[in-house]
Amino acid sequence: MTEHTHDEFLDILEQYQREQEGGGGIIGLANFHLGFKAFLPGYSNEDSWFPFDVYAAGGREEAKVKCQVAINESGMTDKRPQLSYGFILYKDSVKGRDVTWKDDRYFTYPMWTDAARQIIKAQIATLHIAQGEFWGRWAWQEDPSGRTEVDQNGNVRTALIAYPAEVYPTEAEAEAAAGGGDVTVEAPDWLEGMVNDLKQDVQRLAVPALRAKYKVEEDVAEALKSGDKAVMAGAISGMTGESVSLIAGLL
Repeated sequence: MTEHTHDEFLDILEQYQREQEGGGGIIGLANFHLGFKAFLPGYSNEDSWFPFDVYAAGGREEAKVKCQVAINESGMTDKRPQLSYGFILYKDSVKGRDVTWKDDRYFTYPMWTDAARQIIKAQIATLHIAQGEFWGRWAWQEDPSGRTEVDQNGNVRTALIAYPAEVYPTEAEAEAAAGGGDVTVEAPDWLEGMVNDLKQDVQRLAVPALRAKYKVEEDVAEALKSGDKAVMAGAISGMTGESVSLIAGLL
């Protein structure tokens, strides 16, 4: 059996814990496109965002013209169409929590900004996001430009940037990450060896005896007894810190 450190084990537990808790942020279905944004005070996102298909001939030019028309009609002729990354996070798709938004959330970032160059572009590359819809987890971090905004309590703070932090291949996996469903947990290869090492012992012990011997929660004891890697990994993700240390000490 391959030797692994306690820190490696705790890293795996942290991964499972984040999967169970959703890793923070908001999980839902988003739609990503490039487009032109007109930053017009008083105009809704629907009336000031003009996405286009990057593969469609003439799509970029048509979207820019529509954006310019909106600007001209607003009378704010000092504004210019801003080529931007744009995401729409659908309100009705949010998993694991209630949101108080009136409508879908729009996140648009002009491509010349620090937020677009340093955060959004990097996440698109890292997570292999293409235009169209995807299930993901959204997180927030401070705008790298240092731009400030006034919060609802009147306090000045560094503006926050919403960005896609994780992508889920399916709705079921997004649901599970938000704590509202179950999917098969992909266990690391070395976990199979750990299960095999424990199997002889746990199969001959009843759950109460196993729980007393290892001082673990009953659901973890049941998972160990089953010998199923995925079940075991899911149960471990809910263990207390004391139990994690005890189980890790057995490895």
